Amino acid sequence: MSEGVVRQWVRFFKDGRANIHEESRSGRPSVVSADLIKEIDEKIRLLRYFTISQLSECLRNISRTVLYETVTGKLGYRKFCARWVPKMITENHKTSRMGAALEFLSRHHTDGDRIERRPLPPYP
Repeated sequence: MSEGVVRQWVRFFKDGRANIHEESRSGRPSVVSADLIKEIDEKIRLLRYFTISQLSECLRNISRTVLYETVTGKLGYRKFCARWVPKMITENHKTSRMGAALEFLSRHHTDGDRIERRPLPPYP
């Protein structure tokens, strides 16, 4: 945190501010609600091969930017091989990755540098 921000907070508290939470501000309310997030998630689960433009055709009152931020930021999806997948690793994924890494290490320990010096098979 910069010195200027600290000075600003000190000024706020000297002026009578009692908490650190943001105060409500005037302006346009967010269009992203829990119901909208649920609806977007249901559409993603039905058809994983979609583009944001296709999704915006289904939800015409929401901009593509807001849809993209909701899909990636709030729902945690990312595009992978033209398919939207949740950006999370389960315990099964972690266990299988650890098993594969341990197997590679044991092969390296038993075979040593022979694995790395093995010639590549000829290209067909």
